Amino acid sequence: MSGYFSNLIENLKELSPATWIILAIGIAVAVVVLVLAKKSEKSKWVLVVSAVGIVVMTILIALSLPQILPESPEDGGLTASGQFLYSPWFWTIILSCIAVVLLVLLLRNQKMTSRMLATGALCIAVSFVLSCITVYKLPNGGSITPASMLPIMLFAYLYGPVPGIAAGIIHGTLQLIQGAYVIHPFQFLLDYIFPFALLGLCGLFCKNEKQFFIGIAVAAVARFIAHFLSGYLFFYMYAPEGQTPFVYSLLYNGSYMLPELIICEVVAWVPQFRKMVRQLKVKATAET
Repeated sequence: MSGYFSNLIENLKELSPATWIILAIGIAVAVVVLVLAKKSEKSKWVLVVSAVGIVVMTILIALSLPQILPESPEDGGLTASGQFLYSPWFWTIILSCIAVVLLVLLLRNQKMTSRMLATGALCIAVSFVLSCITVYKLPNGGSITPASMLPIMLFAYLYGPVPGIAAGIIHGTLQLIQGAYVIHPFQFLLDYIFPFALLGLCGLFCKNEKQFFIGIAVAAVARFIAHFLSGYLFFYMYAPEGQTPFVYSLLYNGSYMLPELIICEVVAWVPQFRKMVRQLKVKATAET
């Protein structure tokens, strides 16, 4: 994985001018259509054009992937880094998932204000930075961090589960920068996409401050289940002798997810943090 992203950047630089022009036009059209959608209060024709635009952009990027993605190493040592990270089909699936989330965000009756986008970007950035600070790192993946899940949960609490899921997917994708351990595409989804997307479930508990704490617990448990399934299905070989894969995955993933949950709940109970949450909630509610 050390040269994966450097090779990716080099391939982006070497894209043909025609490809860049097509992508630039597509992005420009998408921006114009979204602006019109905002001004026209989501008229049907604008929504249809926007949906078609998202689908077309996904197809264009997918067709460009063979030129963009680095070539698979010839040494065959891909057990840890994951052969599927080099597969255009795999990334097409990821792009399709992101496109579906964008379509849901577009079609649902919720304003995407500049404050909402700025808050989402800030929460993702803070979560990523906190995830880089590890209190304790386990040998086979997983770590205890200073409440790195909490900003994504907070964003979901402020703006709802769908925006929270979208922010979680972006945050999960950014985890690749820290180094991915991928042996199967479904394992990749269970360890890097679904767990952080499920943090958006905190947005289901958004009526009052007390529900926020319930939402934190529910979202953390949902993330734990995803990691547990990954450990049970793909990493059973690491179970000590005499211990079942079920118990191994339960204890291993629980050993860092439980402290993560406790840290998030403790931080959420800090008076200064609770005051900030109340203020942000008032502003977010006023926008919707």
